[in-house]
Amino acid sequence: MEKTSPRHVSGRPTVQSLHIIYDADGTIAGEVVYMLKKMLGIAHCAACDITHGPRREKPEFTRLKSAWKAPLYNIHRDEMDSRMARTTNGRLPCVVARTEQYDVVLVDAPDLERCHGDVISFQNVVDDALDEACLGIQPSSTTSATSDSFCSLPATVPGADGMQRQFVEQDRRKVTQSGYGDAVVPGL
Repeated sequence: MEKTSPRHVSGRPTVQSLHIIYDADGTIAGEVVYMLKKMLGIAHCAACDITHGPRREKPEFTRLKSAWKAPLYNIHRDEMDSRMARTTNGRLPCVVARTEQYDVVLVDAPDLERCHGDVISFQNVVDDALDEACLGIQPSSTTSATSDSFCSLPATVPGADGMQRQFVEQDRRKVTQSGYGDAVVPGL
């Protein structure tokens, strides 16, 4: 099966994985509390609406996870590592892209809400966010790397640590504009 998006953008930071993060705990007690609050109308998680139906993960979301070129994980707030927790700063649900150098919030809660639980809308929102953040993926054997770019940024601008600071700074601006603070970038 041909893998689908995210699209490869040559010369850009590479996405190692994508994480849709629920505003709920992954423990049995956390799941029960969330379900009770949801039934009472006092809890809602847009990420849950996208990934799950009434009883289990939506088949179309399962297909998306297996077809996407970058691994896509759905995790709970208590399952984040410290780097991801610093990046999200408690603002959940959201989608985080992990690169080797840093994590960045790609999609925030209001954008997830606008998907209205639709998996295709979610895929389009994430694709657009990846393009806007100028993040690429590692080309696979079935994907040809080209010099074409979806970004209007200049070529690599290495910093003292060899990172592409130009792209990191753009991600910081995007994240700050979305209200999430700075991306967690080691060494900057």
